[in-house]
Amino acid sequence: MQSAFHVHTKQADDAQKKAKSEQNKAKRLPLSVQGLIKNFTPVTLQSVDSMLIDIFEWLSEEAKDKAYTSPKVLPI
Repeated sequence: MQSAFHVHTKQADDAQKKAKSEQNKAKRLPLSVQGLIKNFTPVTLQSVDSMLIDIFEWLSEEAKDKAYTSPKVLPI
Protein backbone atom coordinates (compact mmCIF):
# COMPACT_ATOMS: atom_id res chain seq x y z
CA MET A 1 0.00 0.00 0.00
CA GLN A 2 1.23 3.46 -0.84
CA SER A 3 1.27 5.98 2.00
CA ALA A 4 -1.12 8.88 1.64
CA PHE A 5 -0.11 12.18 3.21
CA HIS A 6 -2.06 15.39 3.69
CA VAL A 7 -0.30 18.73 3.45
CA HIS A 8 -1.99 21.95 4.52
CA THR A 9 -0.26 25.32 4.06
CA LYS A 10 -0.87 28.80 5.44
CA GLN A 11 1.24 31.90 6.05
CA ALA A 12 1.22 33.09 9.67
CA ASP A 13 2.79 35.52 12.12
CA ASP A 14 3.93 34.41 15.64
CA ALA A 15 0.52 34.79 17.29
CA GLN A 16 -1.12 32.96 14.42
CA LYS A 17 1.47 30.19 14.65
CA LYS A 18 0.65 29.53 18.28
CA ALA A 19 -3.08 29.63 17.62
CA LYS A 20 -2.61 27.41 14.55
CA SER A 21 -0.70 24.85 16.61
CA GLU A 22 -3.61 24.58 19.04
CA GLN A 23 -6.12 24.45 16.19
CA ASN A 24 -4.14 21.69 14.52
CA LYS A 25 -4.30 19.56 17.66
CA ALA A 26 -8.07 20.01 17.76
CA LYS A 27 -8.39 19.30 14.03
CA ARG A 28 -6.41 16.08 14.23
CA LEU A 29 -8.50 14.75 17.11
CA PRO A 30 -11.52 13.71 14.96
CA LEU A 31 -9.14 12.08 12.49
CA SER A 32 -7.41 10.18 15.26
CA VAL A 33 -10.57 9.22 17.15
CA GLN A 34 -12.12 7.82 13.98
CA GLY A 35 -8.98 5.80 13.25
CA LEU A 36 -8.23 7.66 10.02
CA ILE A 37 -4.61 8.68 10.60
CA LYS A 38 -1.57 6.76 11.76
CA ASN A 39 -0.55 7.13 15.37
CA PHE A 40 2.62 9.16 15.13
CA THR A 41 3.55 12.69 16.09
CA PRO A 42 2.38 14.97 13.30
CA VAL A 43 4.99 17.26 11.83
CA THR A 44 4.53 21.01 11.46
CA LEU A 45 7.13 22.75 9.33
CA GLN A 46 7.68 26.46 8.86
CA SER A 47 9.22 27.99 5.77
CA VAL A 48 11.37 31.11 5.79
CA ASP A 49 8.33 33.15 4.68
CA SER A 50 6.28 31.88 7.67
CA MET A 51 4.27 29.32 5.73
CA LEU A 52 3.12 26.56 8.09
CA ILE A 53 2.92 23.05 6.69
CA ASP A 54 1.14 20.33 8.66
CA ILE A 55 1.91 16.75 7.71
CA PHE A 56 0.23 13.60 8.94
CA GLU A 57 -0.25 10.17 7.43
CA TRP A 58 -3.57 8.57 6.55
CA LEU A 59 -4.08 5.07 7.92
CA SER A 60 -5.09 3.88 4.41
CA GLU A 61 -6.58 5.05 1.12
CA GLU A 62 -9.97 3.98 2.46
CA ALA A 63 -9.45 6.10 5.59
CA LYS A 64 -8.61 9.13 3.44
CA ASP A 65 -11.73 8.60 1.35
CA LYS A 66 -13.84 8.17 4.49
CA ALA A 67 -12.48 11.41 5.95
CA TYR A 68 -13.64 13.40 2.94
CA THR A 69 -17.21 12.17 3.46
CA SER A 70 -17.33 12.27 7.28
CA PRO A 71 -19.54 14.99 8.79
CA LYS A 72 -17.12 15.17 11.75
CA VAL A 73 -14.10 15.73 9.50
CA LEU A 74 -15.48 17.91 6.71
CA PRO A 75 -15.64 21.10 8.85
CA ILE A 76 -11.88 20.98 9.37
